[in-house]
Amino acid sequence: MEVLHGGYSTCPDRGGGIGGLGLAAALGQQGVDVEIAERRTEYKLLGVGINQPANSLRILGRLGLLEQIRSVGFAYDRNEFHGAVRKTLI
Repeated sequence: MEVLHGGYSTCPDRGGGIGGLGLAAALGQQGVDVEIAERRTEYKLLGVGINQPANSLRILGRLGLLEQIRSVGFAYDRNEFHGAVRKTLI
């Protein structure tokens, strides 16, 4: 990470997931040049990041991204977690 004039001008970011991309967006809005490094070589939907809790959505809203996210997502009013034989766990 390079430091100039008491502030950060460049910053490496590990990961292209929701956390890493959110960090990159926030730093980019502050004028920091961010380079994202993702270890996976191909995109596979793993189910991670599909559900975004309220605290995550609040931050994404502050970054100006919430309406774009809502345009491709949907809200739900409950969660169910099932075991291997579809028995409801929670």
